[in-house]
Amino acid sequence: MATKSDGADDVSDKEKEILRSIIGGFDDKNALQIRAALRIQRQARRKSAWKVAQSENQWKLFSDLDTRDEADMLSLAIFMQTLLDSVPGTSDLNNQLNDDEEEKGDTGISIESIRIAPGNSAGVALGNCQDFDLPKGDITASVAMDIVQLYRQNGRLSLKSVQKILRTNYKSYKLLPNTTRVTLDGRAKLNVIGDIHGQLSDLFHILDDAGTPGPNNIYVFNGDFVDRGTSGIEVICVLLALHAALPEYVILNRGNHEDHAICTVYGFQRECKEKYDELTFGMFAEVFRYLPLFTIVNDALFIIHGGLFHDRNVRLADLEQIDRTDYLPKPPTPYPQCAAGLDAAGQKSEYLKQLQRDALWSDPEDRNGVGRSVRGAGVHFGPDVTKEFLDNNGLKMIIRSHECVRRGFEQPFSGASAPYLCTIFSASNYSGGDNDGAYLMFSTHQMTGATQVKNCQMWYYVRQFKTSEAQETLLNTNMTSLQGLILKKKNALTVDFQAADTENSGLLTKSIWAEIMSNVTGIKIRWLTTINLIAPPECIKENHIDYNMFLESFSTKVGDGAGNLMDCMYAQRSKLEAIFYYFDKDGNGTISRAEFAQGCDMLNTTLPQDQQLKDYDHILDMMDFDQSDSIDINEFFEVFRILDAKDGQLDGIISIAK
Repeated sequence: MATKSDGADDVSDKEKEILRSIIGGFDDKNALQIRAALRIQRQARRKSAWKVAQSENQWKLFSDLDTRDEADMLSLAIFMQTLLDSVPGTSDLNNQLNDDEEEKGDTGISIESIRIAPGNSAGVALGNCQDFDLPKGDITASVAMDIVQLYRQNGRLSLKSVQKILRTNYKSYKLLPNTTRVTLDGRAKLNVIGDIHGQLSDLFHILDDAGTPGPNNIYVFNGDFVDRGTSGIEVICVLLALHAALPEYVILNRGNHEDHAICTVYGFQRECKEKYDELTFGMFAEVFRYLPLFTIVNDALFIIHGGLFHDRNVRLADLEQIDRTDYLPKPPTPYPQCAAGLDAAGQKSEYLKQLQRDALWSDPEDRNGVGRSVRGAGVHFGPDVTKEFLDNNGLKMIIRSHECVRRGFEQPFSGASAPYLCTIFSASNYSGGDNDGAYLMFSTHQMTGATQVKNCQMWYYVRQFKTSEAQETLLNTNMTSLQGLILKKKNALTVDFQAADTENSGLLTKSIWAEIMSNVTGIKIRWLTTINLIAPPECIKENHIDYNMFLESFSTKVGDGAGNLMDCMYAQRSKLEAIFYYFDKDGNGTISRAEFAQGCDMLNTTLPQDQQLKDYDHILDMMDFDQSDSIDINEFFEVFRILDAKDGQLDGIISIAK
C-alpha cells in the first residue's frame, strides 16, 4: 500500500544543499513548507517561460503576416500594370495627356524644369511655420537643421521648398555610382540607421542621441524612409536636405520601398497627394530611382538594404554595372526564364536587374544555401553564402535592414556565423508591433562595452530605443491582420473546405480544418488555439468546425488589413471605365468571376508569354471588398488609385512593367 509522502523526498539533493547554506539546516519538520515554496517557484518559472514562448509565437506571426501582405501587394501592382498597358481603348487618353509634354532628360520627368520662387525667410523663426519657404541659394547644414526644427514645431514646408529639395538631390544623385565608399578614421564615428518608415519621432530621437551630422559623425540611412508611417514626407525631406548640405556625411541607400509601385500601395503616394500634389509624388519617385544601392566602409563593412544574391559568385565590380534606374521589383516572367532566348547582352542585362531585386528584397535564413523568398522577390540566403561573399570580396561584415526585428537589432545566424551579418531596424512600434528601434554606432577605436567586428579594427554599439507605446497588444494587432488575410482568402478556403467535405455535411474535423487553413493562408500557426480569437464559438461543434458559419463570420465587413491593402491607387476615370467595361461583357455594371477570367484569357492571346496575366482568382479576391464574388465599378476604381512617375507623365500608369 502506497504511503503519502511527507514532502522531504520531493526536494532534490541540490535544493537541500542550497537550503542548508541559506537557513543552516534541513529536516522533515519544515519539508512541507519548503516543498510548497519550491512548488510556487517552479510554477512561476513555468508561467514565465510560457509567457515568453507565447510572446515569441505572436512575434513570429506578426512577421509572417507582414511578409505575406507585402507579397500580395507586389502581385496586385504587377497585375494592374499589365492591365493598364494592355486593355484596348486606353491608348488615346495617353496620347492626349502626352501632347503638351516636352521630352526632358532621360526619363521624361520635368524635375529640372520646375522653377522655384525665391524664399522669403532666413530661418524658421521668421517664416510661416505652416508654409515655410527655404531661403535663396544652396541648402546648407544650417538650412537643413532649420527644417528639422520646423518639423519639431509641427510646421510644414511650402510646396516650392519641397520641390527645391527634390531638384537639388535629383541633380546630384544622377552623378553618383551604385556604391558609396566611406573612410572612417581617427575619432570619427559612423551611425547606421535601418528602416524608419515615415516615423518622424524615431528620426528625431536618432538625431538627438547620435548628434548632428558632420565630418566626425557620419550617417548611413539604409533605406525604407517612407510608407506605413504618417510622416514619410517629413522624414525624407529631412534626409534629402541633410544629404544636399553634407553629401559626404549623410548617405542614403535605396530600400525596396523607394519604388514607385510599392509607394502607391503602401501609402506614400496618398500622403503626397493629401499634403501637396500628384506631381510632387512623381518627383519623389523619380529621385528614388537614382538613390545608390550600397555603402562600403573601410573596405570592411558592406551596408545593403535587403540582402545577398541568387548567384553565389557576385563580385563588387558586378554591382557597379547595375543600371539602378532600370528596375522593377518583379518581372512578369521570373528570372532566369525571362532571359531565355536573349543574346549575351540581353542575358547580362536581366542578370544585373535580378541582382538589384535581390539587393533590395532578400532576407537571411539560418540554413545554408540560396532559396526562394516568400516575399515574391529576392531570395533567402544562408550563412555559407554570406561567408563566401565576404571572403570573395575582402569584406568582414554585412549590415542590412528590411526586416522588423523585435529588439531592433538581430544576428540571424547562429554559432560561428553570427558575427558576419546583422539586421538593424529603426522604426519602433512598427505597425503596432511593439518592437524596439535601434541603430548602430561604429568607430575605429575601441570603446568600452562595444563589440569588435570580427577580424577587423572596428567596434560598434547597438543603441536601442522606443519612442511610442503600442496602442493595443500584439495579439490584437495580429488578430486584426489575420482576419483581413482570411477575408482575402475566403474563396480559396471555400473551395478547399467543400472539397474536403465529401459528405456535404458542412462540418470538418478540427485537424483537417487546421491543415487547410495553414495551406491556403501560408501561415503556419496553431490554428486550433487561434479559432476562439477570430471566430464565434458557435462554429465549433465538439471535434468539428462548421466551416460555413466560420466563413460567414468574415462576410459582414472589410477589416482594417484588407482596407489598407486596397486603399492604394488613383488614375483617370475615363481610362478606368474603358478597362472596366472591357471586362463587363453583359453590361450589368459588375464584373463576375467568369467575366474577369474571360477578359484575362482574351488579353493573354495578345500578350507575349512573359507579360501574360496570372492568378486571376487571387487578384479578384483582393479586389472584391464585399465578398459578392464580383467587382462593381466602385470597388474597381478603389483598386486603381495610381499615378505614373517613372516616365514623368501623369497618365495613371504604374510604370513597373516597362
